[in-house]
Amino acid sequence: MYTAAIRELNRARSILHSKRFHRSNRLQAQKALKHVENEKGALGKNHRTMCDEYASDVLGGREYAPWLYVYSAVSGGFKEGWIPENFYRKTVAPEIKGPYGPISRLKPLNRVFFGQGYFPDLASHIHGVFVDSEHGVLRKEQVKPMLFARSERVIFKIDQSSRGRGIYIFEKHEFDIDEVMLLGNGVFQSYIEQHDSLAEFTNSAVATLRVTTTTEPDGTPRIRACRLRLGRDGDSHLKVANQIKISVNLDDGQLAQYGYYPNWTTTPVHPDSRKSFSGFFYPKFDEVCQIALKLHAMVPYVQCVGWDICVDRFGEVKVMEWNGAENDIKFDEATQGPCFKGLDWERFARGGAFNRNNP
Repeated sequence: MYTAAIRELNRARSILHSKRFHRSNRLQAQKALKHVENEKGALGKNHRTMCDEYASDVLGGREYAPWLYVYSAVSGGFKEGWIPENFYRKTVAPEIKGPYGPISRLKPLNRVFFGQGYFPDLASHIHGVFVDSEHGVLRKEQVKPMLFARSERVIFKIDQSSRGRGIYIFEKHEFDIDEVMLLGNGVFQSYIEQHDSLAEFTNSAVATLRVTTTTEPDGTPRIRACRLRLGRDGDSHLKVANQIKISVNLDDGQLAQYGYYPNWTTTPVHPDSRKSFSGFFYPKFDEVCQIALKLHAMVPYVQCVGWDICVDRFGEVKVMEWNGAENDIKFDEATQGPCFKGLDWERFARGGAFNRNNP
């Protein structure tokens, strides 16, 4: 009886958490839709109906319709094959990543998985122990000279950092190792000066290319979506509340004509520099794509990954981080999608793999 009561309590908590999750997504989507419709016009009733039917019949519930409204309003009509953000996070991600995706939050493990060469990692701090890029233990007095051997500035990213939070930039003259230790576990990375062509948009925060890759049914990686994220003047690094997002053509690296503010309204130019997005090709795009595919092949068990990549002022490709746990897809789906057709993620509706194997 006691076990049954605990089971029922856990079930009730799960239901409550699910309701809160879908309510949060509904409110986000409604807010985004309002801004899109103010700019592009109201979404037609017939398109709403198609979203409702697709959410219910294919994805298993009307709670997935709100993001489909946003996608339809942005692209000008409904398209079969879209994956709503909340369906991806709640239903798909646990099935295609499980406990392996969240490993990407443990940033000191970057080079354990991917080796030397692409990540600008210099050292890590883990539970009071400092470790260099080759996994050797450092004494406290060795840390500062090593970090600042080639630069007057260094970046520290704590584990679990995301959405621009948990990122610290330290100047050599102000670096206090005891204060850094209080921040928790994380990785030190060299400070990157971005490619000159990207600095024309803004030279405040380093522009980041988000490349989304998936593992195909045959196990090979494939690029499914790409967007450029630009900061605003005065930002030390990219912040979700400020960044401008622009879709990138997967064939040649050309930016779309319009970028999007965080509220889903559009602009043809960077709001600070006034540099146009149209006609701009991301530097060394082919090399960026090949590196993303090469790295994903090393972690095929995480079947969808968002890679944050930049090209520095020397023309070298740097992978700033990999997002195996919480890579969002809503912007890509709305502006480039359906991005994930052929993967049959719809099969996870209402119970996922269990239902699929036990009809």
